[in-house]
Amino acid sequence: DAIKSSSASDLESIIVWSLVLDLTFINSGISSSDGNSSSFRRAITEFLRANDDILADFMKKCLELAIPMSDDDFRQVCLSPVSDESFDNLRYSISGGDISLVAARAIYLVLLRLPALSRRWFDHSDFDASSVNTIKSFVKKRISPQIIEFELGALRRFKKDLSEQKDDFDGDMKMSIRIIGREIWTVFSFTEVRIQEICIRS
Repeated sequence: DAIKSSSASDLESIIVWSLVLDLTFINSGISSSDGNSSSFRRAITEFLRANDDILADFMKKCLELAIPMSDDDFRQVCLSPVSDESFDNLRYSISGGDISLVAARAIYLVLLRLPALSRRWFDHSDFDASSVNTIKSFVKKRISPQIIEFELGALRRFKKDLSEQKDDFDGDMKMSIRIIGREIWTVFSFTEVRIQEICIRS
């Protein structure tokens, strides 16, 4: 209801969105209408897919606030999801009245956690050519590098966990991460089997 509400202030709605997006990092199961178990992230995705205008209005509002930020101001944005640091940063931004910091973080979380919906929103947006170029430049310069770094960190943690659990496998399973041009590949080797997968294409 808070996300749908048109009477909520910009700050209130962005705070609610930020908290909801943070919760998508927590694997808490909820029961869907058909009785099957689904993740909170899936429930949010289904809700937003059925309400395109909500995501469109929210992203437009956040972009208007975040794009004018200077590089120095943007460096103050805490992009770490679900952490003491991120919530401290959120409280600091709210108390300081700097809504642009909260808006920039919300954009990052939307693009990180809801990539398919983000592409759908942008492809069906009614921005003029100048706005499209401005948004692309903003995302490429300030958001994409942060998303790639986050995903690389997740891959490195998985690789470390895999190496620590190697005794659980009968064969010799190895994982390597390769950055080729604008793509990040993971390569899994298991005895005589080799599997390559593109994880991120920027």
